[in-house]
Amino acid sequence: MKRFLLALSFLSIFPVGKRDYDEDAIRGSVVYFPVVGVLLAAILAVSTWALCIVLPSTLLGLQAIVVVAAMVAVHGALHTDGLADTADAFFSSREKARKLEIMKDSSNGTMAVVVLILLFIAKTEVLQTLAHEEWWRSVFLAVVSGRCALLWALALQPYARVEGGLGAWYFSATKPLHALWAFVCWLGCCTWVCAGNVELILSLLAVLVGLVFLWAWWCKKHIGGGTGDTVGALTEVTELAMLIAWAVLSVSVTQL
Repeated sequence: MKRFLLALSFLSIFPVGKRDYDEDAIRGSVVYFPVVGVLLAAILAVSTWALCIVLPSTLLGLQAIVVVAAMVAVHGALHTDGLADTADAFFSSREKARKLEIMKDSSNGTMAVVVLILLFIAKTEVLQTLAHEEWWRSVFLAVVSGRCALLWALALQPYARVEGGLGAWYFSATKPLHALWAFVCWLGCCTWVCAGNVELILSLLAVLVGLVFLWAWWCKKHIGGGTGDTVGALTEVTELAMLIAWAVLSVSVTQL
């Protein structure tokens, strides 16, 4: 239970008591990342479903904004901050060491602002292209996918900072079995959301796996591996990618 609560406190804003930064507890908490992802996805999916009932359909734009804001608020903008830092670093055209320094800088530059604005606009626009009854499904799948992709990135990449630190514990603790566990969780959730549509499930899986490997390659190219910021950024990018994939594939596949 201690390790689950540590994972929950790290990936969400829920008050679960004082965090224990004991290395063994942190290493053991990674196995609960997909579980926390499913929990957050369920909360956001139910909230989205309720919102679509409470607010009139004429306020479609407002509904989308509230849903996207809730997706950020549930993790306290942790992953959003990672995306901002990653954008500033990767688009800086500096050497590896300088990029890693930029990612530690708490202030946001122009690229961070631009990327976050585009991300927010893209998510709200994609939601508005979906039928109302599809909103909760797409949100649930996007949130679960984001947390599973996070764990896959931890297992797939080396830690980029030579000095080590808290992030190094998460990277070194994540093993192939953790990635397999995340896949099992994702597959179960996706099968439920897709109502067993095998072609749709495989199509979404292809998008997700392709994105994770492409992201790992991009991170290696820029900084030689991953950091807490890059896996957080991947979570946000994955959410957007899966929203888009659901909007495109859930229609095209079912019409075949």
